[in-house]
Amino acid sequence: MNKLGTFLGLIILLVVALGVYYLFQGKQDESSEEPESTIVTEVGVHVGNISRSTLYGRILVYGRVEPAVGSSDSPPARIPITAPVAGIVSEVICIEGRVVNMGDLLFRFDSRIAESAVEKAQEVLMFEEQNLKRQKELLEVKGTSEKLLQGVQHQFELARNELTKAKTELSLLQVTAPISGTVVRVLARPEESVDMSAVLAELIDIERLIVEFRVPSTEALLLKPGQKVEIETGIVIKDLNSKTGPSGEVTFIDSIVDSESDTVLVRASTSPDAGLKSGQFVKAYIVYVEKRDCLVVPEESLVTNPEGQRVIAVVENDKAFQRVVRTGLHQNGLVEIQGEGIHEGMQIVTTGAYGLLPETNIRVLTTE
Repeated sequence: MNKLGTFLGLIILLVVALGVYYLFQGKQDESSEEPESTIVTEVGVHVGNISRSTLYGRILVYGRVEPAVGSSDSPPARIPITAPVAGIVSEVICIEGRVVNMGDLLFRFDSRIAESAVEKAQEVLMFEEQNLKRQKELLEVKGTSEKLLQGVQHQFELARNELTKAKTELSLLQVTAPISGTVVRVLARPEESVDMSAVLAELIDIERLIVEFRVPSTEALLLKPGQKVEIETGIVIKDLNSKTGPSGEVTFIDSIVDSESDTVLVRASTSPDAGLKSGQFVKAYIVYVEKRDCLVVPEESLVTNPEGQRVIAVVENDKAFQRVVRTGLHQNGLVEIQGEGIHEGMQIVTTGAYGLLPETNIRVLTTE
């Protein structure tokens, strides 16, 4: 009896367990048949508008300020003052940092021997002049011959040439400024003996300075004389209309490419009031193109999709839709764009565009 009761109890427990299992499984099936609820996600973004602006195609270059090179119209702006003869410097008139005018006296050499030579040549010329005069008077009274007169005439010409030579050598002992400018170096000292062509000083016309750049050969193809150059002097250039630095223009583009650096020498003019100094290193932009009235967007609004295309997120009815665009010039945080259906005033996502899906629900945080 006890065994039968135990067996019946086990059967009852099994039936109850099966009933509970099927009841729970049925409820699970019913819940699985119910439609899943859709979770809608909104992304907070900042928005702005497509606008129009004037952009400039610019090449960033680095160069050095140099004195202007010579041309058929003007001498070089940097000239070394050299000794015209070998001799002893008796006096140094020029001072470093002083401005001199063309023709001003800079150095005197010991001229005692040259002055003595001039005096002697003058005495010889005076004697030959008197002799010539006497021979002419004698010829009039038949007291001399034509041949003798010609010989005296020849001696007179020689004496005159010797005086001219002596005066020229004396004048060389006074060194004058060949151009107007600033004395930047004085190397000679009084009572110092110097050789011919030794550098005595250096003179620079600081109002005729240029900037020399080395431009990659591929970028040099975009350049031509007359293009505008904006030079930075420690102040950030915001746009070409703001007076943040001196400006100039391209004056020379070398036709030879340096084989070692693959660059081309380019020179640009500067204004006299630019405040630049010879030898100064500068950063500049050469403007090779000006594009007016083009569509622009902030750089942060442009992203690259998985296909490698540049896209912007256009805002319509609280949603952002990606649009493929073509980009052009870049300047000061703005990028030129072109694309189908893109127009001025269209609202786009600026900050927050990165990572958006092709179609995304958005919540506008701020409008820029």
